[in-house]
Amino acid sequence: MTNPYQTPETNLEASHTSDAIFGQAQKRSAGTGWQWIKDAFNLFMQSPLNWIILTIIWMAIVVGLSILPLLSVILYIIGPIFTGGIMMGCSALHNNDSLSIGHLFAGFKNNTSKLAGLGVIQLIGFIAIFIVAALPFLLTGLASSSDIINIFNPETMPDESALIIMMLYFLIVLALEIPLIMGIWFAPSLIVFHDMNAWDAFKMSFRGCLANIIPFLIYGLIFLLLAIVAMIPVGLGLIILLPMMIISMYTSYRSVFLKSAQLPS
Repeated sequence: MTNPYQTPETNLEASHTSDAIFGQAQKRSAGTGWQWIKDAFNLFMQSPLNWIILTIIWMAIVVGLSILPLLSVILYIIGPIFTGGIMMGCSALHNNDSLSIGHLFAGFKNNTSKLAGLGVIQLIGFIAIFIVAALPFLLTGLASSSDIINIFNPETMPDESALIIMMLYFLIVLALEIPLIMGIWFAPSLIVFHDMNAWDAFKMSFRGCLANIIPFLIYGLIFLLLAIVAMIPVGLGLIILLPMMIISMYTSYRSVFLKSAQLPS
């Protein structure tokens, strides 16, 4: 009997590229953003129970590591390792293989150092963003360093002026995070399927997202609407929507970087 928690041993890279040719990022039409979501739903429906269990385990790990600041730093580094494993699970389903819970941990046996390197880039990027976002407030005297630090303290009740600074600060952080997310989005797939180093994968991912800004805009708007709907039944719809979002990292990767790539309908 097959153990669903066993880390898969399949040569996923070879099977993954058997039906398509890897190349530079291709510019896709606006409607492709919706296609990525539909393809993600199709892959989800091939093994819905395993996807739900896998997502619950992953979220439990995230919440558990987020309790302490030091552990949350580790989460930034190992996050891409988990994502890389999930991308392998997507590839398995695409190639008519089975998804196992072990795929969540497959990145710890495949390209681990490169995926961790991507995590280091992610961590450095987020630290730089938080510092740069604080500079306008510090240089103009609108806030002190302690005020910025207190933004992250849930026990601190901000007054009205501090609340405005907090909102402006997080808007700047959000804007600065977009390029970083663009560099991270495709990178785990580029590493696990094409053995790229972390920095090259980051740069290629950024270029791939930049070439497809319009499809990603459509993708984001649709996912926002789906998230609103998912929250209606006490948030139960998120059980489906969260796995779909993770899977869409894979479906969009195939669409942008693999020529003649077709996902099961």
